[in-house]
Amino acid sequence: MSERPPLKTYQVIIHTVMIIIGWLLYIFAWIYVFKYYPEHLNIGGILILISFCLGLSVTAFWVYHNIGIHKRKGSRKSINVTTYQYAQDWNEHKIHAIWDEVKKASQIHIHIDPEKKEKHFLIRKLYG
Repeated sequence: MSERPPLKTYQVIIHTVMIIIGWLLYIFAWIYVFKYYPEHLNIGGILILISFCLGLSVTAFWVYHNIGIHKRKGSRKSINVTTYQYAQDWNEHKIHAIWDEVKKASQIHIHIDPEKKEKHFLIRKLYG
């Protein structure tokens, strides 16, 4: 699989602008806190340092986690194909439904029979 293509110039500009906006929001939020709550000014530096370190740590952990996944599995080769029809739910109830009708229905009533462990999707037609 080929490497990811380099970002275009406008993408780099948009990313840079978004990063600058994010940092400005961060700074203005702390200015707001100190302006309207001056009694907390003495611990403000500690709060800023803690929030900065926490955000940086979470981001670094997330990147490290994703790199580990990439090393184990390699690059994505395709998108997983999922199906919407299934025979049972996560609670092991058998599903009874006519899926073409369920997709078009304006209302669906779901009846669960806990003794038989079954779930029935019943269509209610409001008009016609």
